[in-house]
Amino acid sequence: MSGEITAISALNDQALKTYPVSSSVEIGEAMAAARRAAAVWAKIDVKQRVKQLAQLESVILAELDAVTEVIIVATGKVKTEVILGEIYPVLSLLRYYKNNAAKILAPCPVFTAPLAFPQAEAGYERRPYGVVAVVSPWNFPFQLTLSPLLTALISGNACIFKMSELSLPVGELLMQLLSKLDLPQGLVQQVTGFAETGEQLIDARPDLVFFTGGVTAGRAVMARAAQHPVPVILE
Repeated sequence: MSGEITAISALNDQALKTYPVSSSVEIGEAMAAARRAAAVWAKIDVKQRVKQLAQLESVILAELDAVTEVIIVATGKVKTEVILGEIYPVLSLLRYYKNNAAKILAPCPVFTAPLAFPQAEAGYERRPYGVVAVVSPWNFPFQLTLSPLLTALISGNACIFKMSELSLPVGELLMQLLSKLDLPQGLVQQVTGFAETGEQLIDARPDLVFFTGGVTAGRAVMARAAQHPVPVILE
């Protein structure tokens, strides 16, 4: 599918900007680039990953007025709701991961007492999936895109996200903010489009799909992912 999407402000119904719809070829190229970046990123120690991503807090706060204005114009929300419902939860999550991510992702021994092998040891460790596709809704486009995206990145994954076609200015904003961090090329990418674009993103076979949205769309995501199969996390 090709074409364009014109973003309309929910605040005043004014046309904001026109965005090209991502083609299947572009999505495939994005997936290939993400896989290359994921291989590099996964080798970086979690503490260093957190250190690099935690800088996003300073980036957001330094441009807080501009960030807030983009979200207001795109969503029609009042300033208080944008700050408390969109921006603050992301900053809070960043601080939580800054303090806890290394501990959460650390290898964990498991106590065992096998009779046949009394000296045996057991444990588990968390490893990145690889490339995570994040599909997010229109109602909280900043928070519900950036929160799973950061979770994926801190865990050592690359991420390709697709926002609702109603929220594309916020997606552009996210890419601008993340571009200020020192991240591997291709680690975070955005694809734009309608439901068909989401299907093409799943067909490109990411290693995990994280979806937030309605029940009908969620069922469609599960069914599409099951064809490959790709694991899915639903809100």
